[in-house]
Amino acid sequence: RSALRKSLVACGSICTVSGLLLLMGAAVDLIPVSAFQLGGESGYRVIGAIAVLGCIMAALGYLDE
Repeated sequence: RSALRKSLVACGSICTVSGLLLLMGAAVDLIPVSAFQLGGESGYRVIGAIAVLGCIMAALGYLDE
């Protein structure tokens, strides 16, 4: 596997785990959701987008040639 693919998998996994941890923290009020509001969008939507982006990056890294 190339270095680019390995880095996509690593970064994607980190983004996915980070996004999920942030969502769980926001759900139990450990993290203020208002800190993640961006351009009028809900903080939950922005945090969820981080997790989705991580899934897509990891999937691209695992994609067969």
